[in-house]
Amino acid sequence: MSTNSKWSQWFWGLFFLASAVVLIGSQMGWFTLHLTFWQIVFGLILSATFFQSIGEISAPGIVFSLAFLAILFAHPLGITRLVPWTILGAALLLSIGLSMILSPLQKRDRSHGLKVIVNGSTKIGDSTETIAASEDQLVKIHVRLGNAVRYVQLPDFRAAQIDMQMGDAKIYFDGSEIPAGEATIDLDAKMGELELFVPRDWRIDNQLQTFAAELTEKGTQADQLGPVVHLTGRMSMGELTVHYI
Repeated sequence: MSTNSKWSQWFWGLFFLASAVVLIGSQMGWFTLHLTFWQIVFGLILSATFFQSIGEISAPGIVFSLAFLAILFAHPLGITRLVPWTILGAALLLSIGLSMILSPLQKRDRSHGLKVIVNGSTKIGDSTETIAASEDQLVKIHVRLGNAVRYVQLPDFRAAQIDMQMGDAKIYFDGSEIPAGEATIDLDAKMGELELFVPRDWRIDNQLQTFAAELTEKGTQADQLGPVVHLTGRMSMGELTVHYI
């Protein structure tokens, strides 16, 4: 398990534990500040977005999460004179300015995040590094904080792992073949939109676990029976579209 993955697990684990304590404590009167149930829920969500955005160096995520927190807790903060549109307008200007300042850091971070390992070749940005091909012909696609288009073209496609966090990705499998008659696409997707383009004769076996996510299929499948592709893993707070082409 990578260091980023371990950090993410620790962060979200502690965050949800702290959220449970805050939620219970607010109802039991442990805190002097009285907040409504929905203020607490949305406040926790926005706080998580803020810290996540810091880790991802996302200026819009940082600024707008703080802006919505300010709107949500305007009365306790004593800023009721500021109307929501004023706060959001200032957030927009701050977001644009910070995005320009942080752009070099974002590009450097994305160059490590937007990568694909296909048939033994690792591509990061515009560079290509050749590595030893895995014995199981595993395809690994990692998308983080950005848009990505990937083409998987393998004569013997068997398995793929797609890791997407806060991004949009289009992945084309129409150039691949499955001579074994069976393959697996495993997802770990959070907060984003993922589109899979597969041949019309592929049969998708949906075993995907979802939370606040939508799965749709577009296109017409071929009449003849083709290989079976098991769709496994999990997707939360996003949208998955399977195109048959």
